[in-house]
Amino acid sequence: MFLLSHRSWGSVGLRWTGAGLLGVAAVAKAWQAPILLRGDGILSNPFLLDAVIVFEVVAAAIVLVSSFRVCWWMIVAVFGSFSVVSAIALLTGSDCNCFGTWGGAMVTLPIDLGMLVACALVWWRDDVGKMGRSELSRNEVETHVSQHTKVASRLQIVPSGERGITKRFALFRYGWCAGILLGFVVALGLVSLGHYRLQASASDDGTQFLLASQMIGKPWPIRARMNAKLKEVETGKWLVVVVRRDCDHCARLLRETFSDPLWSPMNSRTVLFVAGNNEWTFYLDRLSWDGEPSGIVNWVSEPFVASPALIMLSDGFVADGADGAEADAFAQRIIEL
Repeated sequence: MFLLSHRSWGSVGLRWTGAGLLGVAAVAKAWQAPILLRGDGILSNPFLLDAVIVFEVVAAAIVLVSSFRVCWWMIVAVFGSFSVVSAIALLTGSDCNCFGTWGGAMVTLPIDLGMLVACALVWWRDDVGKMGRSELSRNEVETHVSQHTKVASRLQIVPSGERGITKRFALFRYGWCAGILLGFVVALGLVSLGHYRLQASASDDGTQFLLASQMIGKPWPIRARMNAKLKEVETGKWLVVVVRRDCDHCARLLRETFSDPLWSPMNSRTVLFVAGNNEWTFYLDRLSWDGEPSGIVNWVSEPFVASPALIMLSDGFVADGADGAEADAFAQRIIEL
């Protein structure tokens, strides 16, 4: 009903691809709200994150229910703006958060530019501009119908086809309004999902107690906000090892179990934190506290940790772990994988 009769594969594909990408981006942001708000990316501000989620869902609704010309211009405007944001993020080394943590600007910029190229190809191949010039625009049709209606009302004549045209315009307007309203409802639902995820992940203060059994399923709290070099730890799979220099168990674990300091689990990287009062040193991709550390994490109040602690991360969330007396068995299990 609301798609124009101009239904080439290119125009239909452009419409559904644009709406799909906007929908996926909104869902990704809502689901990964805890990571985004605790990170240092563009969408670490909660009000901006909510606004972008609402905008993307409403834009997707407009792309789906509007005329093809409105759809085309909406896609050009939205993805053109997104491409500028992605380019700035790429040049400054920041994270655009376009699809949450699912790929940075190196991934999103080609997608944005690809959509703009697709718009240009559809315009050229389907001759949208010529179609717009050769056919009366909706405003011109409405004006034309309105003039005939006025004349007919004076002559007490009902023009043939007037009711059909007027009904189509009414249905179009109602459908567009309904689509936008539905978009707002879905957007508010996604925003609520994001806040629920954030509240659930922050129900326990992970910076007071770094206990493996209590952190499973929650974000790892030592992140890029505490040291920019820890940005890498927020994506991918990592083995986190927390030890203390005055802990004999920790020294034995590093000396015997992790005798090769460059060892790492399959498809994972390692980071070693050496706790010590309010200043922790950390070593990326090295399970040894000898040598120059990769950086330092400063605490206002050092959290309690049962050392040694071994924690597996997946995209910034704690997937598994063990500490204290259970650390040795957990380490052997990881090594045998």
